[in-house]
Amino acid sequence: MERIERIKPQEAKRALTTVINRVSLRHKPIIFVSRGKDLAALISMEQFRLLEKTLEALEDRIDLEAAEQALDDPENQRRIPWEDLKRELTLLD
Repeated sequence: MERIERIKPQEAKRALTTVINRVSLRHKPIIFVSRGKDLAALISMEQFRLLEKTLEALEDRIDLEAAEQALDDPENQRRIPWEDLKRELTLLD
């Protein structure tokens, strides 16, 4: 795997067009550093959208696992009468 380039924000500022082209056209992320610490990352929109979809899928999986655990919990096995549920959700006329 190719190593991710790290640059100082001041360097990026001087060559902003080059930096943006490298990231957007070549899909090569860049990490901004200062005093030896990573500050932020610049990625292409394609990479961002993939990351966004991946995070959404992960969140959905976490939600599903939590729902399955809740359904398996014996404390959640009691039945709630329909009238009580409607009242709780303020669905009664």
